[in-house]
Amino acid sequence: MSVSPPIVIRPAEPADAPVLRLLHRASLWGLGVFDYSLAEIESIVRHVQTLDPELLSSGRYYVALVAGEIAGSGGWSDDPHVHPVMRPANANGPTPVAAPSAKMRAFFVSPKFTRHGIGRAIMAQAEAAAHAAGFGTAEVLATLTGVRLCERIGYESLRRVRMPLADGTQLDFVHMKKSLAAASGKRAA
Repeated sequence: MSVSPPIVIRPAEPADAPVLRLLHRASLWGLGVFDYSLAEIESIVRHVQTLDPELLSSGRYYVALVAGEIAGSGGWSDDPHVHPVMRPANANGPTPVAAPSAKMRAFFVSPKFTRHGIGRAIMAQAEAAAHAAGFGTAEVLATLTGVRLCERIGYESLRRVRMPLADGTQLDFVHMKKSLAAASGKRAA
């Protein structure tokens, strides 16, 4: 029986950016092809900035290391407007009062490390940090590829969303939500 090397989670650093950009592209091309067309992936690669420099420098974006190699990344934000689809539809009218949710963002796993608990470990780190910061819920605008992981770790699908990219390509995502208080209670048990 072989023993897998441990997964080490640490905050991402600006110096990780070149490796993270490569990881994001590899993840899109290696894993996204099961849920998106090649044309859709090409559009994502050309028109979506998957690595937000502000998030990278916030201390809320993490990398998972396996034997010293960056195997995945992901993080969270407290910005209520980070996902355009989650903005109030009537920006001029009153905004419904609701407890803010942490926004889980930019989760990518290297195709080399799929099914090794990388995504789950990074998500657990991000959720724990968001909960410690006072958030009771987390939301994610999940790619179709990420939906399966999110469902396995307790996220509920709220609605399917179609978003246009700069070239007119329409991409499908799923807006999902999870109670962090319930997740925190399960970890403590």
